Parts: sequence; C-alpha cells; structure tokens
Amino acid sequence: MSGGGFLVGKHVDSGYFNGGEKIWFWLTVLGGGVIVVSGLILDFPILAYSRETLELSHVLHTISAMIVLAVALGHIYMGTVGVEGAYEAMATGYCDANWAKEHHDYWYQDMISGKDPHASVEAEEGSQPQREQPATPG
Repeated sequence: MSGGGFLVGKHVDSGYFNGGEKIWFWLTVLGGGVIVVSGLILDFPILAYSRETLELSHVLHTISAMIVLAVALGHIYMGTVGVEGAYEAMATGYCDANWAKEHHDYWYQDMISGKDPHASVEAEEGSQPQREQPATPG
C-alpha cells in the first residue's frame, strides 16, 4: 500500500523477495500466458470459432503486452539506476550486509540467526561490510 516504500519515503520490510518482485513474477507469468494464448489464436485463426473471439484476442493481446512492457521498463530502471547497489547484486550475485539489511531486512535477520542454511553472513553488526552469499540453493 505504500508503493514499495516510495510513497512513504522508507523501505518496506521484506524477506528474500519483496512485494514488487513477487508482483513482477506473477505479472510475467499471467500476462505472458495471456499473450501466448491470444497470440496463438491470432496466428492460427482456425482456433477461433468466431470473429468476436479474434477481436477479443486482439484486445487482450495488445493490453497485456502494453502492461508487461511498461512494467518491464520500470523493472529495468529499478534494477539499474533506481536502487543503488541493485545492479551490482544482480551482476555478481552478492550484496554487502548493509544493503541486505536495508532492502531485505527479514532475509538479513534469517541469515544472521542461522535460519537460512543456504547463506552466510561474514559481516558482524557494525563492522566493515563484507560480501555475503545470496540465499539460493546449490
């Protein structure tokens, strides 16, 4: 409700994935599904039983593609210049303890308490930030 913290001026508490990342995932899955199904109907009109089905496919295909594209551009902006340190974390797969604590505080607490077996925190509270491994299996 606070726009990912942008409307209130502070980061929203989050785990490994924040609300925006979850919304982006589901938008990609559901919007992409609509684009694929409507695109198949448009490519193979024999699948459409009526002109209305083709018209509806055009509308759904266009609207879904525009929404996914607009959110993708926002996602690219946020991942490159919108959030300091986000691009480095994506490019290297690592982030420092201060960044994790500021942007994904529930995940950070799980790491320092030992609840997350796939990650380790090398930095102590108040010490110089160290690189830490992300919480991904493997």
